[in-house]
This record gives sequence, C-alpha cells and structure tokens, in this order.
Amino acid sequence: MSEVPFATLLERRLSMQLAIARTLAASTSLAQAAPALLETIARAEGFQAAAIWQVDVASSELRCLDFWGDPEHPSPELERISRRTWLPGGELLPGRVWATGEPVRIADLAHEPGFHRAFWATKDGLRAAIAFPIGAGAEVRGVLELFDHAPRDLDPIFGEVMRAIGAQIGRFLQQREADEALRRAEERLRRVLDHAPIVLFALDRDGRVTLSEGRGLPAFGLVPKQVVGQSAIE
Repeated sequence: MSEVPFATLLERRLSMQLAIARTLAASTSLAQAAPALLETIARAEGFQAAAIWQVDVASSELRCLDFWGDPEHPSPELERISRRTWLPGGELLPGRVWATGEPVRIADLAHEPGFHRAFWATKDGLRAAIAFPIGAGAEVRGVLELFDHAPRDLDPIFGEVMRAIGAQIGRFLQQREADEALRRAEERLRRVLDHAPIVLFALDRDGRVTLSEGRGLPAFGLVPKQVVGQSAIE
C-alpha cells in the first residue's frame, strides 16, 4: 500500500470500525457477518485476501468460516484449501495465534515452514500474511488472517486497531451465545409449562398477574394468560 497521510489513515480506520460495528449490529451470527467484515477490513487496509477462523468448541479445532479475495486479484487456490482446513491449537498460522493469543506475522510465505498453505498462497501471488486473535478477554474465539502480495511496513496503530476489532467481534460472539443460551432456557421452560400438570403464576410489585401458565389451569376454569393484567384480589 502506498504511504497515506496520517490524518487520512486515521479517518479511514475510524470509518472501518464504524462499518464493522454496523455489520455486527445487523447480524445474528458471525457466519452472517463474516463476508462484510472481511471485505471491509481488507479493502480499508489494502490487503488482497482475508480469512476468518472460528473455534469449534465441540472438536477443539479452528475452522475457516469464510474467505474473501480481491475480485481484481483473486486467490482461488488459497480460498479452496483454507475452506477445507481444520486446525488444532498451536498448529500453522491460525493455530499459533489461537494458542498464544498474540498476532503472528509472516514476511515470506514461501520460506515459512509452519505455513502449510504456502504452495497455494504463492500460486495465487500472495507473499506475506499477518493474523490477529478474535476474543474478549483472555479467551481466543477465532482468528483473522490478512494476505498481501508483498511484505509491508505496518504502523503501530494498525496493530492496535486490529486488536480492537478482534475484541469487538469477540464481544459480539459472547452476546450471541448469551442470547442463544437464554433462548434454549426459555424453550425448556416452555416445554415444562406445556406438558407438566402444574399452574404457574407470577405477580409484579403492585400485585398484578404477569404470568399465568400451565396445564393445570383448566382445573380452575382458566386458560393460559387469561388473568394476566388482573390484580391478585380480582
């Protein structure tokens, strides 16, 4: 990337972070957000390809969730092999980032023994890579990979911006997992209420009924929600 004035660079990165925030706010999962996230970051920083990896809790492996390549300089070989790859912690570029929680930079992919996709990357004309952790706090939930045609000098602010983006995506994952856990808990409660011969009432501070559920309600001549809004005295 050619040298850019500092003020312009700062404005570009602020716009990038705002665009990422909007994408996450409009998405229900990282898989849905991933295409826009990768394109936003890669285009803003001038990278030719980007990939996002997510930790699969069940298998304790990293899987490539999505891949973006510059339409003018596509990377079909690297994309193909990346989408088919699953990695344990500590192995290869994404696995090293997952294991250490620290960014990893490779200046020359062709001479990096720990980068097994070097053949396909160099075949696509890519020569350098850098990867950052995704996560909130100490737990790494995924990895962002960025690829370039040649090594470049990265300013210190770039690293801080990418760390902030990784933390931003990590918080998004935490919130979505909390939402999913709440949804599952509500489903379990609903199954209990729908099938157990019980009656469940709840009152607010003013003594008005806020919940009236359960298969035992017909014994009282009631149907679910019938007395919601009424006072306990009523």
